[in-house]
Amino acid sequence: MRKTKYLFVFGTRPEAIKMAPVLQALERDPQAECVVCVTGQHEELLASVLSLFRISPDYQLRVMSHDQQLCGLTSRLLAELEKVIAIEKKLIARSST
Repeated sequence: MRKTKYLFVFGTRPEAIKMAPVLQALERDPQAECVVCVTGQHEELLASVLSLFRISPDYQLRVMSHDQQLCGLTSRLLAELEKVIAIEKKLIARSST
């Protein structure tokens, strides 16, 4: 039976704190495969939470830039997430043959 793949995307400390218990529960499920992508919005603050919950990101987008506007951040996030999803879709296709 093929595993169900879950993509967790977060970038801030509060998001990571909320998602960590869900991620840890799914990681214990033999039918689940978890992929973690951090956006890099608050890298310094996020590092302690990742360490505390022993979360190792599969992808680190690092989309922040100096004096950015929300629109620019959103467009960079969507473009980078599209790449991550494309990679993961290819991995799924390969593993099902």
